[in-house]
Amino acid sequence: MTNEERQRLADLEQQVAGLRRNFIRMLRIVDHVAKPRALDRSMIEVCATKRQEKAFYDLMDHLSQQITVGQPVMAREIFERRVSEIFPAREDDTHSVEGFLIAAARDGRWRTVYEHMERNGVNLPASFDDLETTR
Repeated sequence: MTNEERQRLADLEQQVAGLRRNFIRMLRIVDHVAKPRALDRSMIEVCATKRQEKAFYDLMDHLSQQITVGQPVMAREIFERRVSEIFPAREDDTHSVEGFLIAAARDGRWRTVYEHMERNGVNLPASFDDLETTR
């Protein structure tokens, strides 16, 4: 890579960082005005594609169904790995499996999955009922 290409890449990285900062500022404004659902906000924060959102919702629905009908449920480690595969970490990323579960709980979604993962070692801060803030 030439010096000119390196400089161009560094300039682009700075521009992207600036865009991300502005995006976060805009999210704060939208949060204040529109009060989006917690899980929607989490998807926006990670810039989730439609495919990623669908994969996450399908995973949560699948787990909920397994729990409801009494089928063996995947271990916490497998669940965490699957979520990480759906949303690969980036350098500036702060999302986590716990964060997605908490966001879903705040929206009143997937109680069985939240409680199952809580019982199986996922470090969650509160009971489902304490987090649920559905409008």
